[in-house]
Amino acid sequence: MIHKNRMRKFLFFIAFILFGITVNAQISKMFFVSGGISLLSDVVITPGKIDSKTGYDLDYQHIQLNYTTLLLSGRMNIANLGESSTLSLNVVPAISIGMAYKVFDGGSWYSFGANVPAFVEYNFGTASRYQAKNDYGFVLGAGYEYNIYPIVAYPVSQTELTTKEYQKIWRQPVFEFGFRHYNKKNRVKEVNFKVGYGDKGKEFTNFDGNTKNEKQAMSFRLSFLRILNY
Repeated sequence: MIHKNRMRKFLFFIAFILFGITVNAQISKMFFVSGGISLLSDVVITPGKIDSKTGYDLDYQHIQLNYTTLLLSGRMNIANLGESSTLSLNVVPAISIGMAYKVFDGGSWYSFGANVPAFVEYNFGTASRYQAKNDYGFVLGAGYEYNIYPIVAYPVSQTELTTKEYQKIWRQPVFEFGFRHYNKKNRVKEVNFKVGYGDKGKEFTNFDGNTKNEKQAMSFRLSFLRILNY
């Protein structure tokens, strides 16, 4: 009797392990991880605000040219639309280092910042699914982006602002288009273009009494990624 109980426990244990392996294999086929970089092609324009009480107090806006941006993409397929097409959710945290240029006399700064766009995507072709056999593919996505610039900054021109006063945190709609292909080493690469649009700029009167136009908050980035687990 004891022998039979041990055998049952052993068989149950084996069945549990096989079930776990099967579930893990099925779940793992839903996830794709990519890493990438953007060089001198990542631009961020922060939102600016005007104190409506006086019309003169400006919330400093800046244009940031990122020299280098590092990206990590985590995509999960949520619906299969065919052998080579899917709907997915994708989150792409990125960190950047570059130069922020003055707008409204805010000075120029070396700065480090970050953004996290989240997309709902349509994938077709290569890497849309693990069993896709296409030689190339593409992705279209729309979503929302969280930005914080700068996190750390160092002024390189005369300014009385602190990093905290210069810092902006905002959210904006974002869109992407990416093209995927195999390289010579049979790895899947992706060229991705992202653009985000924030609040529209406004007219304001500066200290000299002249009417100026605020720049619209936005971002755009050309990046190059490689799918790491495909």
